[in-house]
Amino acid sequence: NYASFGFIAKVAFEFHKEREEHPERFTGPTKNKLKYLQKGYSAGGLFRFSKSKLPPSLNGIIRLMILNSTTGNMEEIDIPKNCRGLTILNIQSYSAGRKIINGGKYDDGVLEVVFMNSLHHFVSSCTPF
Repeated sequence: NYASFGFIAKVAFEFHKEREEHPERFTGPTKNKLKYLQKGYSAGGLFRFSKSKLPPSLNGIIRLMILNSTTGNMEEIDIPKNCRGLTILNIQSYSAGRKIINGGKYDDGVLEVVFMNSLHHFVSSCTPF
């Protein structure tokens, strides 16, 4: 399971909305992935964001807190200044089963956090080559 925030969530929501309204446009995995890339490109995030479409950095918008098991205190995790998308996972795969992290298991009690600065960053982290 996972939750996404920022531009990645926006792209996923736009993809889902169009798939609900026009299922005939989503007839296979390859076509679906191309449509997802199209949505990302439309959001301005495929390679670099254009200044007019630059989504906000999540740094300063979202606070990410963890419980330090040694001290029992809550500690804030720094979000990189160029972070435009954030995904929290308790599984290794994301977006049609692509492995986005190494290690970890769904039942290890650990949530992995992935910071992304563009859709290109996301796509390159999920490609098998």
